[in-house]
Formats: sequence, structure tokens, C-alpha cells
Amino acid sequence: MSISSEKSLCTSEDKDAQEKSSETRTNENEEAQKDERRNLLCYLTKKMYPSDFRNWPILSLLKPEFTMVTQIRMVMVYGLYGSRALIVTMDNNVYAVDYNKVDSKTVDTYLYPQKIEELCGKNIKTFACNSYLVLALTEEGEVYSWGFNKKRKLDDGSHTSAIPCTPTRVAGLSEKRIVDIACGSYHSLALTSDGKVYAWGENNYRQVGNENTNIVYVPWQVKHELEGKKIVHIACGSIFNMVVTDKGKLYGWGDNKIGQISIDHTTLIRYIPDIISQCGFRTSLNVQQREANSQKHYLYLREITAVLDKVIVKVACGSWHTLALTDEGKIYAWGKNDKGQVGVNNNWEISAPVMINVPELVSDIAAYDNLSVAVDTYKTIFIWGHYFGESIATPIPTGFLTIHDVFSTMRVMCKSLTISTNNDVGEVFNLLKSLGSLFGDLSTSDFTVQVKGQPIHVHKAILKNRCQYFKNKFEHDWTENDQNVPYTVPDKFSYIVYKAFLKYLYTGTVDLPSEKVLELIKLADEYCETNLKRECGRIIKQAITVSNVAFFYNKAIECNAKEIEEFCFQFTLCHMTEITNSSISVIFPRDCIASISGPEKIP
Repeated sequence: MSISSEKSLCTSEDKDAQEKSSETRTNENEEAQKDERRNLLCYLTKKMYPSDFRNWPILSLLKPEFTMVTQIRMVMVYGLYGSRALIVTMDNNVYAVDYNKVDSKTVDTYLYPQKIEELCGKNIKTFACNSYLVLALTEEGEVYSWGFNKKRKLDDGSHTSAIPCTPTRVAGLSEKRIVDIACGSYHSLALTSDGKVYAWGENNYRQVGNENTNIVYVPWQVKHELEGKKIVHIACGSIFNMVVTDKGKLYGWGDNKIGQISIDHTTLIRYIPDIISQCGFRTSLNVQQREANSQKHYLYLREITAVLDKVIVKVACGSWHTLALTDEGKIYAWGKNDKGQVGVNNNWEISAPVMINVPELVSDIAAYDNLSVAVDTYKTIFIWGHYFGESIATPIPTGFLTIHDVFSTMRVMCKSLTISTNNDVGEVFNLLKSLGSLFGDLSTSDFTVQVKGQPIHVHKAILKNRCQYFKNKFEHDWTENDQNVPYTVPDKFSYIVYKAFLKYLYTGTVDLPSEKVLELIKLADEYCETNLKRECGRIIKQAITVSNVAFFYNKAIECNAKEIEEFCFQFTLCHMTEITNSSISVIFPRDCIASISGPEKIP
């Protein structure tokens, strides 16, 4: 029955409109197929990459094609709220992503990584960053640095020099082979292959270990107590440092006003001699300041005697506290404890080293700001300190899988994230493409399905593994002789639809015009293919328009597709004015019109 009988005849303009509409639907179908492939890429990317890669919002804004094609092997997220990232690919290309920069964004809301030409081809080992610069370390021991924030004003009124915004080899380290790097808030450390430590950056709390200047621009070797010792591990707090020797001894220097280095003040800071000031060198502290801060920071390295009888294998620093891991799997902590980060149930600002109560032996530690993290030998991750706005004074076990998972909620990385090379998404996708190419391949086929007299060449193994209907047929209903002859499909299914069904078993995508998909729903329902039925429903709902809703409504009734029938009915209610005013003939069954308009309005 026609809703508007006087509009049942189409003008030439109407026919042109219908032809254009048909062409549009064809284009939409092609786009839908592209979307299917893109969705598959996205699905594979999400499934194949580790969960800690997916926890970083800035990385989720990358195009799936980028993560697929480039094969990412390393990521470093940094900057305010994790707004910047560095990406290293398998082919040693390096990219920068900056949410704050317009040239990193594309019109479709994705972020477009910018290649860092100066680092491409370098075999990047790791990154480190502080409040205004980034360090990159190569496997060959080269260190590059570049800035991402403007120069800043120091406490004494002077300014830091602007850091080059493009990666530049760090002067003073070019003759050294560096094996590790670390950054505090405004200073950096580098560890050489022969166990020497170099420092540079701001030095207002003597965190660089130089007594003559507030800023050290060229890395210089930190000696004093380290003479004759080999350092194997380095770590930076906000404005202090800790290092571990190959003998398991622990040393620290820099700011100590919260006791993050040591609470034993028997050795006081050595200040700049008066004669140096008289010679015109700038000093950061006047006499009164020296007296006030005489026990607040160390110029020279100080051995941490409180753990003298322990063998330290690793140290980690928060902003104002320290964690030390022993060779026996025990953790000791000291320093600022206002958020429980030292693991003591009080608000002491200074704490002597205390052993952290973790049930099992600890294999790894990490710290950032006011948070402490430990991993036991069973891979259980414990946290304590400031987390989710709470102060946690006792280590609690979590469900996190990696240390990176812990810090992802804070949008910071305590170290570079290395992506497992076993998860090669591109290779998996190529395998799926190869699987799809087997469909209809006569040379490898071992079974034939015949529809309306036309053969479709398939493979028993794929049908059995992908479809319960065929699994039951092969294992229970069909004899061996039955399997050696073509299987003839009942006439209730057309060739094009049944072929699309079999192809779906190979590819996971539906390759059919939208007007044929309803018949595929009927087949999926009979074969109990729930996922296929759901996918068909999605395709049809996207294809429904004012001009074709009646067609799909009638087809849904014919195929007993209740969900699509209801969708068409609701679509009609929402677009009744457009349908009534349309010049296109829209035919609905009487019961549908009665439901919409009321039975008294049906002639």
C-alpha cells in the first residue's frame, strides 16, 4: 500500500535521483569494505600489541596503518600529561608525536608522527627526559640531546641557555662509550662502559657535583669518592643522584634537605672558598644561606652507611625519596614520606632506611614523584605512596601486569617501553590475506560445494574449524564417500549469497551488496553463525535510508529477521516526515501503516 499514492509516479528527475542514490550505495559499499579491512587492522593491532602499549592515550591517536606498517619496537611517552611521544621502528626510523603541535595533527583527528631525521638510522637503545630536554642513547654509546621547553629562569635571576630543538650529539661525551643515561628535573647523568659517571645541567643544589658554577653545560666526570670505583647503576631524583658500584655499595650527592640521601650529617657540605668569590666567580649562596643550608645537600658523593652491610643491586629515586634493592631481594626506603612513599605509616619528612614489607622476594623496583613500585619473583606488582589521589603507606598487591601499567595512569614513563618483536602484526595480517587467497583455489581445494549447479572450491579443514554446521557434517553425518563428492546446497539459498558465506569463513568479512545481506542473515540463522548474523545486521543498519527502508522492512519480514524489522519500524517513525514528503514511492504492508498511523487512517 502506498503512503502517498499521488506520489507513486516517478518523474525523470526522480529516476536520476534513484540512479544517483544507487551509485552512492555502490560507493558506500566499497567504502564499507575498506572500513572492514581497516577495522580488521585495528583489531589485530589491539590484540597483537602488549596491553601496556595500549594504555597511553597519545598512542591511541596514531593511525592503525602507522602502527602496522612501521612495526614499532620502542616508545617513550613524556611531557605534561603524556602529551608527547617518541617512537622507534624496527627499521631504526625515529618519529616524534606532539599533541600540542598543529603539524602533528590530521584532519581526521589522528596524530601524524614527524620523522626525526637526525636520529633515523641510529640504533636507539633508550631515552631519558627531564623538564626541558630529551636524551637519546644509541647501542653504539652515542648520546644526543634536544630541548622541548623554552629556557627557564633560575633562582638567582639568571637564565639557562636555549637548548637546540633538533637532536645534537652531546659535547664532552663523543669520546666515551655510554651505556646508560638518567635525568633529574633539570640535570642529567651518563654512565660509561668502564664505570665512570658524567653529569651536566643545573647545579644549584650541587647535583652535578661541581662547586664553581650554577650551570654545567658540558658533561664533566664526577670523581671524589668514586675514584677507583666502577659504577654499574645510576638514578636521579628531582635534584639529587644515587649510584651503585660493582661491589654493591651505594653513593649519593645533591639535595638532601628531606634526607633522601642520608640522615647522617656528620660530614657537611664543602662550600666554595671565599677566595673564589673574591676573584669574581658567581656563587649561588650568600653567607646566611650557607649557614641555613649547611647540612642540606652534598657537593661530594656520600656513601650510604645505613645499608653498608647490604649488597645493593639497583636503586630507584622518586622526587624526594630513595628505594634500594639488595641481592637478597629485600627493599630499603628512606626520604620524604608525606604520602607514604617510604612505606612508614606516619608523615615523617625524614626517615632512616626501613625494610619494606613485601611478602615475597623482590626482583625489580621503580619510583616516580611520590610513588614506589616493586615486582616480586611471581611477577606480582606492589605499589605504595601517592596513587589515585590516596596516600598508601603499606605496599598493596595489584593486578597490573607490568611496571609501565602502573605509571600509565600518571601519563609518565619511568623508562622506555620496548615492544616485543614476537608480536608482528603485519606478518599475521599477511597470513590472513594468504588464507583468504585460498578461497576458490582449485589447485589446493579438497572439497566442492555446489549451488544452483555452480561449483565453489573450498577446504575441509577451514570449513570444519570455522563452522559448527560443517564440523558436524564432516565428523558425524557424512561418510568418507560423501566427502568425496560435491555437496549440493538446497535451492533456498542463492549462489551469490552462499559463496559470500563460504568466503566469510576464510576472510572474516562480508562481501555482498547490502540488499543481499538479509538473505545471508537467514543462512547465518539456520547455521547458528551468531557472529556473522551480528555483522550482517550492522551492515544493513548502516545501509538503510529513507528511500530503501520499506524494501528492507519487507525483506526482514520475508527472512524472519525480527531485529532488522524492528529497526526499520523505528527508523520510519523517526523519519516519517521525510518519507511522507519524499517523491520516492515507499511501499509498506498494511500492518506497518496501522502501527504508525492508526487503523482508522488506512483507506
